Amino acid sequence: MTEYLNIYIYFIIYSFLGWVCESIYCSVLDQKITNRGFLTSPFCPIYGFGALAILKFLTPFTDDYFTIFIAGILITSLLEYISSYLLELAFDTHWWDYSTYPFNINGRVCLQNSLMFGLLAVVLHFFIHPFVENLVTSANPNNLNILAMSFSILFAADFSHAVYTILG
Repeated sequence: MTEYLNIYIYFIIYSFLGWVCESIYCSVLDQKITNRGFLTSPFCPIYGFGALAILKFLTPFTDDYFTIFIAGILITSLLEYISSYLLELAFDTHWWDYSTYPFNINGRVCLQNSLMFGLLAVVLHFFIHPFVENLVTSANPNNLNILAMSFSILFAADFSHAVYTILG
């Protein structure tokens, strides 16, 4: 059970860190503070899922930066493409559009962002996750349970609000 709790905590942490990165990146591009993501709270679940996928599938390649980079590009691009498609299908709207970027695929993914995600996969795998893993595994399990339950309530409320707002 502890393993699943830790994975869920990683998801929370990486969803938050993804929101931070995405919001900073978009704020710089927009030249104003931009809150990115589907939710109102400071979490982008796609980053949590992306980080977990990278950690799950790329663990056997712990010493190979190039393989992590290339596989990170493929994993995150596939996740971004599928997420874009499913969000469009569910809500009949485009959450992002890269059709003006060179080397894009149906405006859902583009080479520029895929390369950045590959670099983030390397940084996550070799630098961020070892620190986060040590932090989580050394934390008090009761505190992790409280964090997990609190996040679940927050996420459910925020997700419900987002869906209600989008669908009117």
